[in-house]
Amino acid sequence: MMNSPQWPGIAGPFVPQRYGFPDEAPPARSTTAAPAADGVATPWWSPIGNALSQGGANNAGTVFGVLQLILAVLQQVVGTFAAGAQSGGTTAPSPFHAAEQAGDVDISSTGDPHLAQTGTIRTPAGTQNVDQHFDSMASHDDLVETNAVAGGYRVSTAVTQSDANGVTYNRAATVHAGGGFDCVTMRNDGSVAIVSGGEQIGIEKGASVTLGGGETVTENQDGSLVVSAANDSGGTISTTLRANGAGVDVTTHAHQLGIGGDVVEQGRPHHGGHHRRPAQA
Repeated sequence: MMNSPQWPGIAGPFVPQRYGFPDEAPPARSTTAAPAADGVATPWWSPIGNALSQGGANNAGTVFGVLQLILAVLQQVVGTFAAGAQSGGTTAPSPFHAAEQAGDVDISSTGDPHLAQTGTIRTPAGTQNVDQHFDSMASHDDLVETNAVAGGYRVSTAVTQSDANGVTYNRAATVHAGGGFDCVTMRNDGSVAIVSGGEQIGIEKGASVTLGGGETVTENQDGSLVVSAANDSGGTISTTLRANGAGVDVTTHAHQLGIGGDVVEQGRPHHGGHHRRPAQA
């Protein structure tokens, strides 16, 4: 049976956005290439020709002005080639900033919610065991992330309103991948939304689908979702989303690739070796 992409109170299908967690559609793919700018607004000889026609080559002042124009044009041309080399020789900066090399590590946000990092990680000091746990009642736009797979991979959570005791739950969790054009969301009522290449698709229990960026989504018989991605070097990352009644439990397993995000940052020693605790909502 196909899961409905509609939720009460939301006009139209819920489509998670690449950054943050508003109920907005991701940017549409453009099929028309923008025309390349040449960097020079007018032909390089136009200022010189204008100056000569106005003053004549025998006028010392005009010749000096022409020389100044030539120098300005040369500076413009050099700047154009420099800008072209820069834009053609580099890629746009990734929004992902991996912070450590994962061996086999689980990053999780479960319950009300509790954050954890357990397993092994590879650091410049060697392979280390980690078993870190934190309390957090806040949403996390960057719970865990990596740029070690094509298009990047990021998990975000959005919490419910806090109760009288300040307790919250994950009302929804989203895996963002494929450069922002692939998103998989689960809400705490068990409803899901899957976006592939900027377009919403469905999935059946027990089935798997491949998204536009190459990620795989599997819906288990219990309604949980597993979103997996890999690179050519044997690195893998997969996230299990499971509604627990009050919230959405999130567990991401990373194998042999660099990871970053809030949980990794919170697990790092700060100020004399004490671990920094998450900010509360």
